[in-house]
Amino acid sequence: MHPQGPIQILLVEDDPAQATLLQEILHEPSERSCEVVWVDRIALAAEAMTSRSFDAVLLDLSLPDSRGLDTVQEAIRLAPQTPIIVMTGLDDQRLAVEAVRVGAQDYLVKGQVESRMLLRSLRYAMERMRLLTELRQARDQLEQRVIARTTDLADTVTALQTEVLDRRQAEASLREYQQYLSQVLTGSPVMLWAVDAKGVVTVLEGKSLTGIGLGAHCVIGMSIFQRDSHMGQFRRPVEAALRGHDVQVETRVGETILESRFSPLRDESGQVCGAIGVSLDITQRRQLETQVLEIGSSTRQSIGQDLHDSLGQTLTGMAFMTKVLQRKLENASAKKGDADEILRLALVAINQTRSLARGLCPVEFKAEGLMTALQEMANNCQQILGAQCRFECAGNVLLHDNTTASHLYHIAQEALSNAVRHGRARCVEIRLSEQDQTVTLSVHDDGKGIGEPGSRPGGMGLRIMDYRARVVGGSLSIRPKEPTGTVVTCTLPRGAQT
Repeated sequence: MHPQGPIQILLVEDDPAQATLLQEILHEPSERSCEVVWVDRIALAAEAMTSRSFDAVLLDLSLPDSRGLDTVQEAIRLAPQTPIIVMTGLDDQRLAVEAVRVGAQDYLVKGQVESRMLLRSLRYAMERMRLLTELRQARDQLEQRVIARTTDLADTVTALQTEVLDRRQAEASLREYQQYLSQVLTGSPVMLWAVDAKGVVTVLEGKSLTGIGLGAHCVIGMSIFQRDSHMGQFRRPVEAALRGHDVQVETRVGETILESRFSPLRDESGQVCGAIGVSLDITQRRQLETQVLEIGSSTRQSIGQDLHDSLGQTLTGMAFMTKVLQRKLENASAKKGDADEILRLALVAINQTRSLARGLCPVEFKAEGLMTALQEMANNCQQILGAQCRFECAGNVLLHDNTTASHLYHIAQEALSNAVRHGRARCVEIRLSEQDQTVTLSVHDDGKGIGEPGSRPGGMGLRIMDYRARVVGGSLSIRPKEPTGTVVTCTLPRGAQT
Protein backbone atom coordinates (compact mmCIF):
# COMPACT_ATOMS: atom_id res chain seq x y z
CA MET A 1 0.00 0.00 0.00
CA HIS A 2 1.06 3.60 -0.61
CA PRO A 3 -0.70 5.62 2.11
CA GLN A 4 0.84 8.99 1.22
CA GLY A 5 1.54 9.00 -2.52
CA PRO A 6 -0.79 8.51 -5.51
CA ILE A 7 -3.07 5.47 -5.61
CA GLN A 8 -1.26 2.74 -7.59
CA ILE A 9 -3.83 0.98 -9.79
CA LEU A 10 -3.37 -2.03 -12.07
CA LEU A 11 -5.95 -1.91 -14.89
CA VAL A 12 -6.48 -5.29 -16.57
CA GLU A 13 -8.65 -4.58 -19.66
CA ASP A 14 -8.36 -5.92 -23.20
CA ASP A 15 -10.52 -3.21 -24.79
CA PRO A 16 -8.28 -0.18 -25.55
CA ALA A 17 -11.26 2.18 -25.72
CA GLN A 18 -12.54 1.09 -22.32
CA ALA A 19 -9.03 1.25 -20.89
CA THR A 20 -8.57 4.80 -22.18
CA LEU A 21 -11.94 5.86 -20.78
CA LEU A 22 -11.17 4.41 -17.34
CA GLN A 23 -7.75 6.05 -17.27
CA GLU A 24 -9.31 9.40 -18.13
CA ILE A 25 -11.80 8.98 -15.28
CA LEU A 26 -9.06 8.03 -12.83
CA HIS A 27 -6.89 10.98 -13.87
CA GLU A 28 -9.64 13.50 -13.17
CA PRO A 29 -8.76 15.90 -10.29
CA SER A 30 -9.56 14.47 -6.86
CA GLU A 31 -8.33 14.50 -3.27
CA ARG A 32 -5.71 11.88 -4.16
CA SER A 33 -4.27 11.33 -7.60
CA CYS A 34 -4.02 7.94 -9.33
CA GLU A 35 -1.23 6.24 -11.25
CA VAL A 36 -2.49 3.57 -13.63
CA VAL A 37 -0.62 0.63 -15.17
CA TRP A 38 -2.60 -0.93 -18.03
CA VAL A 39 -2.25 -4.52 -19.27
CA ASP A 40 -4.62 -6.49 -21.47
CA ARG A 41 -3.99 -10.06 -20.24
CA ILE A 42 -3.90 -11.86 -16.91
CA ALA A 43 -0.45 -13.19 -17.73
CA LEU A 44 0.86 -9.64 -18.13
CA ALA A 45 -0.92 -8.72 -14.91
CA ALA A 46 1.03 -11.48 -13.15
CA GLU A 47 4.31 -10.00 -14.42
CA ALA A 48 3.30 -6.52 -13.25
CA MET A 49 2.30 -7.77 -9.77
CA THR A 50 5.63 -9.58 -9.48
CA SER A 51 7.67 -6.48 -10.28
CA ARG A 52 5.83 -3.97 -8.06
CA SER A 53 2.98 -3.53 -5.61
CA PHE A 54 -0.42 -1.98 -6.27
CA ASP A 55 -3.08 -0.44 -4.06
CA ALA A 56 -5.97 -1.87 -6.13
CA VAL A 57 -6.74 -3.91 -9.25
CA LEU A 58 -9.49 -3.04 -11.76
CA LEU A 59 -10.21 -6.34 -13.45
CA ASP A 60 -12.17 -7.16 -16.62
CA LEU A 61 -13.80 -10.62 -16.53
CA SER A 62 -13.46 -11.20 -20.28
CA LEU A 63 -9.77 -11.39 -21.21
CA PRO A 64 -8.08 -13.24 -24.06
CA ASP A 65 -6.40 -15.69 -21.67
CA SER A 66 -8.99 -15.88 -18.86
CA ARG A 67 -12.74 -15.46 -18.44
CA GLY A 68 -15.40 -15.28 -15.72
CA LEU A 69 -14.77 -16.12 -12.08
CA ASP A 70 -11.55 -17.95 -12.98
CA THR A 71 -10.11 -14.50 -13.72
CA VAL A 72 -11.01 -13.24 -10.25
CA GLN A 73 -9.58 -16.32 -8.55
CA GLU A 74 -6.34 -16.07 -10.50
CA ALA A 75 -5.96 -12.37 -9.62
CA ILE A 76 -6.53 -13.15 -5.93
CA ARG A 77 -3.93 -15.89 -6.11
CA LEU A 78 -1.43 -13.48 -7.64
CA ALA A 79 -2.10 -10.64 -5.15
CA PRO A 80 -3.99 -11.92 -2.09
CA GLN A 81 -3.40 -8.69 -0.14
CA THR A 82 -4.57 -6.34 -2.93
CA PRO A 83 -8.26 -5.34 -3.24
CA ILE A 84 -9.85 -6.32 -6.56
CA ILE A 85 -12.74 -4.47 -8.18
CA VAL A 86 -14.45 -6.27 -11.07
CA MET A 87 -15.19 -4.15 -14.17
CA THR A 88 -17.35 -5.83 -16.79
CA GLY A 89 -19.99 -5.09 -19.35
CA LEU A 90 -22.08 -8.04 -18.16
CA ASP A 91 -24.93 -6.61 -16.10
CA ASP A 92 -25.46 -9.90 -14.24
CA GLN A 93 -26.41 -9.72 -10.54
CA ARG A 94 -25.63 -13.40 -9.95
CA LEU A 95 -22.15 -12.98 -11.42
CA ALA A 96 -21.65 -9.93 -9.19
CA VAL A 97 -22.55 -11.91 -6.07
CA GLU A 98 -20.28 -14.79 -7.11
CA ALA A 99 -17.38 -12.42 -7.80
CA VAL A 100 -17.69 -10.90 -4.32
CA ARG A 101 -18.12 -14.36 -2.78
CA VAL A 102 -14.81 -15.61 -4.18
CA GLY A 103 -12.97 -12.54 -2.92
CA ALA A 104 -13.61 -9.43 -5.04
CA GLN A 105 -14.19 -6.27 -3.01
CA ASP A 106 -16.71 -4.69 -5.41
CA TYR A 107 -18.47 -5.18 -8.75
CA LEU A 108 -19.03 -2.29 -11.19
CA VAL A 109 -20.69 -2.29 -14.61
CA LYS A 110 -19.06 -0.49 -17.51
CA GLY A 111 -21.05 2.39 -18.82
CA GLN A 112 -22.64 2.97 -15.42
CA VAL A 113 -19.56 4.29 -13.62
CA GLU A 114 -18.63 7.92 -13.15
CA SER A 115 -15.57 9.44 -11.50
CA ARG A 116 -16.87 9.87 -7.97
CA MET A 117 -18.41 6.39 -7.90
CA LEU A 118 -15.21 4.75 -9.10
CA LEU A 119 -12.93 6.65 -6.70
CA ARG A 120 -15.27 5.96 -3.80
CA SER A 121 -15.34 2.26 -4.67
CA LEU A 122 -11.52 2.26 -4.77
CA ARG A 123 -11.25 3.94 -1.38
CA TYR A 124 -13.79 1.61 0.20
CA ALA A 125 -12.15 -1.48 -1.29
CA MET A 126 -8.70 -0.41 -0.05
CA GLU A 127 -10.04 0.31 3.43
CA ARG A 128 -11.88 -3.03 3.62
CA MET A 129 -8.75 -4.90 2.55
CA ARG A 130 -6.69 -3.01 5.13
CA LEU A 131 -9.15 -3.94 7.88
CA LEU A 132 -9.27 -7.58 6.74
CA THR A 133 -5.47 -7.75 6.80
CA GLU A 134 -5.35 -6.29 10.31
CA LEU A 135 -8.04 -8.73 11.47
CA ARG A 136 -6.13 -11.68 10.05
CA GLN A 137 -2.94 -10.50 11.77
CA ALA A 138 -4.79 -9.99 15.05
CA ARG A 139 -6.35 -13.46 14.73
CA ASP A 140 -2.97 -15.06 14.09
CA GLN A 141 -1.45 -13.26 17.05
CA LEU A 142 -4.35 -14.29 19.27
CA GLU A 143 -4.05 -17.90 18.16
CA GLN A 144 -0.36 -17.86 19.02
CA ARG A 145 -1.10 -16.36 22.43
CA VAL A 146 -3.83 -18.94 23.05
CA ILE A 147 -1.50 -21.76 22.05
CA ALA A 148 1.23 -20.38 24.30
CA ARG A 149 -1.19 -19.87 27.17
CA THR A 150 -2.68 -23.33 26.69
CA THR A 151 0.80 -24.81 26.77
CA ASP A 152 1.62 -22.92 29.96
CA LEU A 153 -1.61 -24.09 31.58
CA ALA A 154 -0.96 -27.68 30.57
CA ASP A 155 2.52 -27.48 32.07
CA THR A 156 1.11 -25.98 35.26
CA VAL A 157 -1.50 -28.73 35.61
CA THR A 158 1.18 -31.38 35.05
CA ALA A 159 3.41 -29.78 37.67
CA LEU A 160 0.56 -29.62 40.17
CA GLN A 161 -0.34 -33.25 39.59
CA THR A 162 3.21 -34.34 40.33
CA GLU A 163 3.35 -32.20 43.47
CA VAL A 164 0.10 -33.48 45.00
CA LEU A 165 1.28 -36.32 47.25
CA ASP A 166 -0.90 -35.98 50.29
CA ARG A 167 -4.51 -36.92 49.62
CA ARG A 168 -5.95 -35.05 52.57
CA GLN A 169 -4.04 -31.88 51.74
CA ALA A 170 -5.20 -32.15 48.13
CA GLU A 171 -8.84 -32.58 49.23
CA ALA A 172 -8.59 -29.61 51.59
CA SER A 173 -7.11 -27.43 48.82
CA LEU A 174 -9.81 -28.56 46.46
CA ARG A 175 -12.54 -27.70 48.98
CA GLU A 176 -11.08 -24.24 49.50
CA TYR A 177 -10.88 -23.68 45.77
CA GLN A 178 -14.46 -24.89 45.28
CA GLN A 179 -15.66 -22.52 47.98
CA TYR A 180 -13.87 -19.59 46.34
CA LEU A 181 -15.15 -20.53 42.89
CA SER A 182 -18.68 -20.83 44.24
CA GLN A 183 -18.44 -17.28 45.68
CA VAL A 184 -17.20 -15.94 42.34
CA LEU A 185 -19.88 -17.72 40.34
CA THR A 186 -22.65 -16.77 42.76
CA GLY A 187 -21.90 -13.11 42.12
CA SER A 188 -21.58 -13.59 38.37
CA PRO A 189 -24.31 -11.99 36.20
CA VAL A 190 -24.55 -15.25 34.22
CA MET A 191 -25.45 -18.83 35.06
CA LEU A 192 -22.58 -21.31 34.84
CA TRP A 193 -23.14 -25.01 35.13
CA ALA A 194 -21.78 -28.43 34.25
CA VAL A 195 -23.07 -32.00 33.85
CA ASP A 196 -21.26 -35.31 33.83
CA ALA A 197 -21.41 -37.90 31.04
CA LYS A 198 -24.79 -39.16 32.30
CA GLY A 199 -26.35 -35.71 32.34
CA VAL A 200 -26.24 -35.28 36.13
CA VAL A 201 -25.85 -31.61 37.11
CA THR A 202 -22.59 -31.17 39.08
CA VAL A 203 -22.20 -27.36 39.06
CA LEU A 204 -24.88 -24.69 38.96
CA GLU A 205 -24.08 -21.12 40.04
CA GLY A 206 -24.89 -17.53 39.08
CA LYS A 207 -27.34 -14.69 39.64
CA SER A 208 -29.55 -15.88 36.77
CA LEU A 209 -30.79 -18.68 39.02
CA THR A 210 -32.94 -16.21 40.94
CA GLY A 211 -34.46 -14.96 37.68
CA ILE A 212 -35.76 -18.41 36.80
CA GLY A 213 -36.87 -19.25 40.35
CA LEU A 214 -34.37 -22.07 40.97
CA GLY A 215 -31.84 -22.82 43.65
CA ALA A 216 -28.69 -24.86 43.13
CA HIS A 217 -29.83 -27.29 45.88
CA CYS A 218 -32.93 -28.13 43.78
CA VAL A 219 -30.95 -29.15 40.69
CA ILE A 220 -27.45 -30.36 41.62
CA GLY A 221 -27.34 -34.16 41.65
CA MET A 222 -30.38 -34.43 39.39
CA SER A 223 -30.13 -35.82 35.86
CA ILE A 224 -31.19 -33.31 33.25
CA PHE A 225 -32.79 -36.21 31.36
CA GLN A 226 -35.28 -36.99 34.11
CA ARG A 227 -38.88 -36.42 33.04
CA ASP A 228 -39.59 -34.04 35.95
CA SER A 229 -36.28 -32.16 35.69
CA HIS A 230 -36.46 -28.40 36.27
CA MET A 231 -33.99 -27.97 33.39
CA GLY A 232 -35.93 -29.90 30.78
CA GLN A 233 -35.61 -27.07 28.24
CA PHE A 234 -31.87 -27.81 28.00
CA ARG A 235 -32.09 -31.55 27.28
CA ARG A 236 -31.48 -31.37 23.53
CA PRO A 237 -28.53 -28.94 23.62
CA VAL A 238 -26.91 -30.92 26.46
CA GLU A 239 -27.36 -34.12 24.46
CA ALA A 240 -25.61 -32.43 21.52
CA ALA A 241 -22.76 -31.25 23.76
CA LEU A 242 -22.32 -34.75 25.18
CA ARG A 243 -22.02 -35.96 21.57
CA GLY A 244 -19.10 -33.55 21.10
CA HIS A 245 -20.82 -30.52 19.52
CA ASP A 246 -20.78 -26.85 20.49
CA VAL A 247 -24.37 -25.59 20.70
CA GLN A 248 -25.89 -22.13 21.20
CA VAL A 249 -29.62 -21.83 21.95
CA GLU A 250 -32.16 -19.37 23.29
CA THR A 251 -34.68 -20.73 25.77
CA ARG A 252 -37.50 -19.36 27.90
CA VAL A 253 -37.87 -20.43 31.52
CA GLY A 254 -41.07 -18.87 32.84
CA GLU A 255 -40.80 -15.14 32.14
CA THR A 256 -37.00 -15.28 31.79
CA ILE A 257 -35.23 -15.58 28.42
CA LEU A 258 -31.79 -17.20 28.52
CA GLU A 259 -29.13 -17.26 25.80
CA SER A 260 -27.00 -20.35 26.44
CA ARG A 261 -23.88 -21.92 24.98
CA PHE A 262 -22.94 -25.56 25.63
CA SER A 263 -19.62 -27.24 24.95
CA PRO A 264 -18.33 -30.78 25.54
CA LEU A 265 -15.96 -31.42 28.45
CA ARG A 266 -13.18 -33.88 27.54
CA ASP A 267 -10.79 -35.96 29.62
CA GLU A 268 -7.06 -36.44 29.00
CA SER A 269 -7.71 -39.04 26.33
CA GLY A 270 -10.02 -36.71 24.41
CA GLN A 271 -13.20 -38.57 25.32
CA VAL A 272 -16.27 -36.56 26.27
CA CYS A 273 -16.76 -36.84 30.02
CA GLY A 274 -19.43 -34.18 30.46
CA ALA A 275 -20.62 -30.79 29.28
CA ILE A 276 -20.35 -27.21 30.46
CA GLY A 277 -22.84 -24.40 29.84
CA VAL A 278 -23.03 -20.63 30.17
CA SER A 279 -26.46 -18.94 30.25
CA LEU A 280 -27.03 -15.19 30.05
CA ASP A 281 -30.30 -13.51 31.02
CA ILE A 282 -31.34 -11.48 27.95
CA THR A 283 -34.94 -10.86 29.03
CA GLN A 284 -34.58 -7.09 29.30
CA ARG A 285 -32.83 -6.87 25.94
CA ARG A 286 -35.54 -8.87 24.21
CA GLN A 287 -38.26 -6.79 25.87
CA LEU A 288 -36.64 -3.59 24.67
CA GLU A 289 -36.26 -4.92 21.13
CA THR A 290 -39.90 -6.00 21.15
CA GLN A 291 -41.02 -2.62 22.45
CA VAL A 292 -39.00 -0.83 19.77
CA LEU A 293 -40.67 -2.93 17.10
CA GLU A 294 -44.09 -2.31 18.65
CA ILE A 295 -43.45 1.42 18.68
CA GLY A 296 -42.52 1.30 14.99
CA SER A 297 -45.69 -0.63 14.23
CA SER A 298 -47.78 1.79 16.27
CA THR A 299 -46.22 4.73 14.45
CA ARG A 300 -47.01 3.23 11.07
CA GLN A 301 -50.58 2.59 12.15
CA SER A 302 -50.89 6.18 13.34
CA ILE A 303 -49.60 7.48 10.03
CA GLY A 304 -52.02 5.26 8.15
CA GLN A 305 -54.89 6.57 10.29
CA ASP A 306 -53.80 10.15 9.64
CA LEU A 307 -53.71 9.49 5.91
CA HIS A 308 -57.20 8.02 6.08
CA ASP A 309 -58.77 10.64 8.34
CA SER A 310 -57.16 13.83 7.00
CA LEU A 311 -55.90 13.36 3.46
CA GLY A 312 -58.65 10.85 2.62
CA GLN A 313 -61.43 13.19 3.74
CA THR A 314 -59.89 16.12 1.88
CA LEU A 315 -59.57 14.18 -1.34
CA THR A 316 -63.14 12.91 -0.91
CA GLY A 317 -64.33 16.49 -0.70
CA MET A 318 -62.41 17.33 -3.85
CA ALA A 319 -64.03 14.41 -5.67
CA PHE A 320 -67.51 15.53 -4.60
CA MET A 321 -66.87 19.12 -5.67
CA THR A 322 -65.49 17.92 -8.97
CA LYS A 323 -68.68 15.96 -9.71
CA VAL A 324 -70.81 18.99 -8.87
CA LEU A 325 -68.66 21.18 -11.09
CA GLN A 326 -68.91 18.60 -13.86
CA ARG A 327 -72.70 18.81 -13.77
CA LYS A 328 -72.57 22.60 -13.85
CA LEU A 329 -70.21 22.56 -16.80
CA GLU A 330 -72.65 20.40 -18.65
CA ASN A 331 -75.13 23.27 -18.35
CA ALA A 332 -72.43 25.81 -19.30
CA SER A 333 -72.90 27.61 -15.99
CA ALA A 334 -69.73 26.68 -14.02
CA LYS A 335 -68.81 28.96 -11.18
CA LYS A 336 -65.29 30.17 -10.58
CA GLY A 337 -65.79 29.96 -6.80
CA ASP A 338 -66.22 26.19 -6.98
CA ALA A 339 -63.04 25.82 -9.00
CA ASP A 340 -61.21 27.99 -6.44
CA GLU A 341 -62.48 25.77 -3.61
CA ILE A 342 -61.23 22.67 -5.41
CA LEU A 343 -57.83 24.31 -5.79
CA ARG A 344 -57.78 25.22 -2.09
CA LEU A 345 -58.61 21.66 -1.09
CA ALA A 346 -55.86 20.36 -3.39
CA LEU A 347 -53.32 22.66 -1.75
CA VAL A 348 -54.48 21.53 1.69
CA ALA A 349 -54.04 17.89 0.62
CA ILE A 350 -50.54 18.62 -0.67
CA ASN A 351 -49.53 20.35 2.57
CA GLN A 352 -50.91 17.51 4.65
CA THR A 353 -49.04 14.96 2.55
CA ARG A 354 -45.78 16.87 2.95
CA SER A 355 -46.31 17.13 6.70
CA LEU A 356 -46.84 13.38 6.96
CA ALA A 357 -43.74 12.75 4.82
CA ARG A 358 -41.65 14.93 7.13
CA GLY A 359 -42.89 12.85 10.04
CA LEU A 360 -41.69 9.68 8.35
CA CYS A 361 -38.21 11.05 7.57
CA PRO A 362 -37.55 14.19 9.64
CA VAL A 363 -33.82 14.45 8.85
CA GLU A 364 -32.79 15.19 5.26
CA PHE A 365 -30.02 13.14 3.68
CA LYS A 366 -27.53 16.01 3.96
CA ALA A 367 -24.67 16.69 6.38
CA GLU A 368 -26.53 19.73 7.73
CA GLY A 369 -29.86 17.86 7.87
CA LEU A 370 -29.83 17.45 11.67
CA MET A 371 -29.42 21.19 12.26
CA THR A 372 -32.28 21.97 9.87
CA ALA A 373 -34.56 19.34 11.44
CA LEU A 374 -33.85 20.52 15.01
CA GLN A 375 -34.54 24.11 14.00
CA GLU A 376 -37.87 23.05 12.47
CA MET A 377 -38.68 21.05 15.62
CA ALA A 378 -38.11 24.16 17.73
CA ASN A 379 -40.20 26.30 15.37
CA ASN A 380 -43.14 23.85 15.54
CA CYS A 381 -43.00 23.33 19.30
CA GLN A 382 -45.31 26.25 20.15
CA GLN A 383 -47.98 25.07 17.71
CA ILE A 384 -47.75 21.35 18.49
CA LEU A 385 -46.87 21.19 22.20
CA GLY A 386 -47.82 24.68 23.37
CA ALA A 387 -44.39 25.56 24.82
CA GLN A 388 -41.66 27.98 23.81
CA CYS A 389 -38.61 26.32 22.29
CA ARG A 390 -35.31 27.70 21.03
CA PHE A 391 -32.60 25.93 19.03
CA GLU A 392 -28.97 26.96 19.52
CA CYS A 393 -26.11 25.57 17.43
CA ALA A 394 -22.49 26.53 18.05
CA GLY A 395 -21.08 26.63 14.51
CA ASN A 396 -21.83 24.05 11.82
CA VAL A 397 -22.21 20.53 13.22
CA LEU A 398 -22.24 18.28 10.15
CA LEU A 399 -23.23 14.62 10.39
CA HIS A 400 -22.69 12.59 7.22
CA ASP A 401 -24.39 9.45 8.58
CA ASN A 402 -28.14 9.92 8.26
CA THR A 403 -28.92 7.03 10.62
CA THR A 404 -26.90 8.66 13.40
CA ALA A 405 -28.56 12.02 12.70
CA SER A 406 -32.01 10.41 12.84
CA HIS A 407 -31.27 8.78 16.19
CA LEU A 408 -30.07 12.11 17.63
CA TYR A 409 -33.18 13.83 16.25
CA HIS A 410 -35.48 11.30 17.92
CA ILE A 411 -33.57 11.64 21.21
CA ALA A 412 -34.19 15.40 21.10
CA GLN A 413 -37.82 14.83 20.09
CA GLU A 414 -38.45 12.44 22.99
CA ALA A 415 -36.69 14.72 25.48
CA LEU A 416 -38.75 17.70 24.26
CA SER A 417 -41.99 15.71 24.50
CA ASN A 418 -41.14 14.49 28.02
CA ALA A 419 -40.23 17.99 29.15
CA VAL A 420 -43.56 19.46 28.05
CA ARG A 421 -45.97 16.59 28.66
CA HIS A 422 -44.49 15.07 31.82
CA GLY A 423 -42.30 17.86 33.19
CA ARG A 424 -44.85 20.64 32.44
CA ALA A 425 -42.05 22.80 31.01
CA ARG A 426 -42.90 26.21 29.57
CA CYS A 427 -39.50 26.95 27.99
CA VAL A 428 -37.19 24.42 26.33
CA GLU A 429 -33.79 24.96 24.73
CA ILE A 430 -32.17 22.50 22.30
CA ARG A 431 -28.40 22.84 21.95
CA LEU A 432 -26.08 21.21 19.42
CA SER A 433 -22.31 21.63 19.52
CA GLU A 434 -19.02 19.97 18.69
CA GLN A 435 -15.77 20.23 20.66
CA ASP A 436 -12.66 18.06 20.77
CA GLN A 437 -14.08 15.64 18.21
CA THR A 438 -17.19 15.08 20.35
CA VAL A 439 -20.72 15.96 19.24
CA THR A 440 -23.00 17.01 22.10
CA LEU A 441 -26.80 17.28 21.92
CA SER A 442 -28.59 18.61 24.99
CA VAL A 443 -32.17 19.57 25.86
CA HIS A 444 -32.71 22.01 28.75
CA ASP A 445 -36.13 22.67 30.26
CA ASP A 446 -37.64 24.52 33.20
CA GLY A 447 -40.17 21.82 34.13
CA LYS A 448 -40.55 19.80 37.30
CA GLY A 449 -37.93 17.23 36.25
CA ILE A 450 -37.75 13.56 35.25
CA GLY A 451 -35.70 10.63 36.48
CA GLU A 452 -32.92 8.47 35.09
CA PRO A 453 -33.73 5.71 32.55
CA GLY A 454 -35.50 2.88 34.33
CA SER A 455 -35.90 4.84 37.60
CA ARG A 456 -39.69 4.99 37.32
CA PRO A 457 -42.25 2.47 36.04
CA GLY A 458 -43.23 2.78 32.42
CA GLY A 459 -40.31 5.10 31.51
CA MET A 460 -40.17 3.59 28.03
CA GLY A 461 -39.26 6.88 26.35
CA LEU A 462 -36.21 7.30 28.58
CA ARG A 463 -35.09 3.72 27.97
CA ILE A 464 -35.43 4.15 24.22
CA MET A 465 -33.40 7.38 24.32
CA ASP A 466 -30.65 5.52 26.17
CA TYR A 467 -30.92 2.65 23.66
CA ARG A 468 -30.64 5.03 20.68
CA ALA A 469 -27.56 6.69 22.20
CA ARG A 470 -25.83 3.33 22.67
CA VAL A 471 -26.77 2.19 19.14
CA VAL A 472 -24.78 5.06 17.58
CA GLY A 473 -21.83 4.62 19.97
CA GLY A 474 -22.71 7.47 22.33
CA SER A 475 -23.91 7.85 25.91
CA LEU A 476 -26.94 9.49 27.52
CA SER A 477 -27.09 11.36 30.82
CA ILE A 478 -30.04 12.93 32.62
CA ARG A 479 -29.48 15.36 35.47
CA PRO A 480 -31.53 17.99 37.33
CA LYS A 481 -31.21 21.64 36.34
CA GLU A 482 -30.98 24.44 38.86
CA PRO A 483 -33.25 25.87 40.14
CA THR A 484 -35.78 23.64 38.39
CA GLY A 485 -35.99 21.48 35.32
CA THR A 486 -33.98 18.77 33.62
CA VAL A 487 -31.00 18.53 31.27
CA VAL A 488 -30.85 15.56 28.89
CA THR A 489 -27.43 15.22 27.23
CA CYS A 490 -26.24 12.83 24.51
CA THR A 491 -22.49 12.80 23.77
CA LEU A 492 -21.15 11.09 20.66
CA PRO A 493 -17.44 10.72 19.75
CA ARG A 494 -16.85 11.97 16.20
CA GLY A 495 -15.22 8.66 15.30
CA ALA A 496 -18.30 6.59 16.22
CA GLN A 497 -20.87 6.68 13.35
CA THR A 498 -20.81 10.31 12.28
